[in-house]
Amino acid sequence: FMTQITGSGCSLGGVCAVYAACAKTPLAAALAAVNVYNLAGARAEAKVKAPGSFQVAFLDELYLATPEDIAANPFDLEEA
Repeated sequence: FMTQITGSGCSLGGVCAVYAACAKTPLAAALAAVNVYNLAGARAEAKVKAPGSFQVAFLDELYLATPEDIAANPFDLEEA
C-alpha cells in the first residue's frame, strides 16, 4: 500500500533524520530507519484491506515499534 498513499517517501526521510541524530554512523542510521519502516509497513499491511486504513495503521506501527522489535527483524539486503 505504500505506493498508494501520500507522503510515504517524505516520512521515510523524517525517520532517517531521527536515526541520523542518534546513530554512530550514517549507514547504521539509514539501515535502522529502513528496517523500522519496513517492519511497520508489513505489520500495518497485515491488519488492513485498503490504503486509507493502511496509512493510519502504518503510523501507529511506527509509533509502537520497540527497540527489541527492530533488532529482531533485521533488514535483509538480499531481498531489497
